[in-house]
Amino acid sequence: MEGDDRRSLKLAQLPALRDIYRVSATLADEELYITTRRYEQSLDRRDKLRERTRFGLLALNATSLVAVLSSSGGEWLTRLKIADADIAQSILLLILGLVAGALAIWWSGITATRDAVDDFEHLLEVRQRKADYDGAATVEAEQDLLNRPTPKWKIPPDYRWSRIDNILTNFAGSAWIVAVGGIAWEVAKRVDWCSTWCG
Repeated sequence: MEGDDRRSLKLAQLPALRDIYRVSATLADEELYITTRRYEQSLDRRDKLRERTRFGLLALNATSLVAVLSSSGGEWLTRLKIADADIAQSILLLILGLVAGALAIWWSGITATRDAVDDFEHLLEVRQRKADYDGAATVEAEQDLLNRPTPKWKIPPDYRWSRIDNILTNFAGSAWIVAVGGIAWEVAKRVDWCSTWCG
């Protein structure tokens, strides 16, 4: 362009710092690679744990519900004199835990679909920017590139989380703990070594 002295080109004539400090630059590259891999592994572990937690809580509530229902009216409940109200309360909590666990899995499917749409939109923007850089260096192309906003994540994938998903998952876990804990407490009150302390 006319009248443009391109001062930035003078910087390109200087050697890069990595050409002077080769050992340090190599170590920095290796450290970046290792740190990036660890970060990706931690994200992968986080996502797998979330999924396992949801399905695990669903399985816990379901098996506990089956166990309580199959034991109702059984001899051990009669001998321990556990009230029907306590059994009914535990059954209700386990059913609520089942519902919350199922809803958490359903909701995570919705958010995963929404996140995939956002990621695809971001991918299109990044591809367009790359295409701008790959095109011919005309004045119009340069103006288009400068006027095009830099692609930015709406929410970076690393920091996405769903409040509803967390509430439902935590409720499913809490329901199981309270239901099983309630029965365990009633049983503990009737055990000799624990009756004075629990009473």
